[in-house]
Amino acid sequence: MMRKWQGTKDVRYLSDYALLLALTKDYGKARDIYLQVESIAPGRYATAASLGTVYELLGDDRQALTWIRKAVRIDPASHMGSEWLHVKILEAKLQGSSAVNSKFLLNTSFGTQALPRTALSKQQLLKLRDALFYQLNERVSFIKPKDALVAQLLFDLGNVAFLTDIEYESEIIYGMAREYGYASPLRRARVAALAKQIKQRYHSKPAGKA
Repeated sequence: MMRKWQGTKDVRYLSDYALLLALTKDYGKARDIYLQVESIAPGRYATAASLGTVYELLGDDRQALTWIRKAVRIDPASHMGSEWLHVKILEAKLQGSSAVNSKFLLNTSFGTQALPRTALSKQQLLKLRDALFYQLNERVSFIKPKDALVAQLLFDLGNVAFLTDIEYESEIIYGMAREYGYASPLRRARVAALAKQIKQRYHSKPAGKA
């Protein structure tokens, strides 16, 4: 890739080289190459998003937030329109444990009762589910248990799945939330309510039938 970059001066080859460095966990070198790409071809969405990710992997959440915000400004519809959540995740990491909650991260909540409650429409829930799934799918690939922020997001994704009638998926996600360290009694209450709903929906027989 470097030879192709040197021969053609096509910045895409340089960007591909940075991606390869990131995939092999040479994050510092990847950052330097992406910064070089930015200096040659400023304003590319892919560069800003990649720099945000690499800075986060290097533990520099403040710089990561700067670059992810820039990426969102360049292309707010990217990553299925879910990068707003990446911004909230980085803001929460900078603010600390007090920001690790549904209200801060998602600007909504699902109540404190056994059955989750929401003010969101079905369409809004589905859009939120897509954003959570997209961001978590990337995040769990490089963050291993336990992690309070991932645990909270998984619990919220479980709530959304519950509310959109994907019970079996919700059951699995609640289990992942526990694996990542979500220890609130509310999770157990939701799991019990979910099991009851699954039993009623799929295993009860209509009255009068054998």
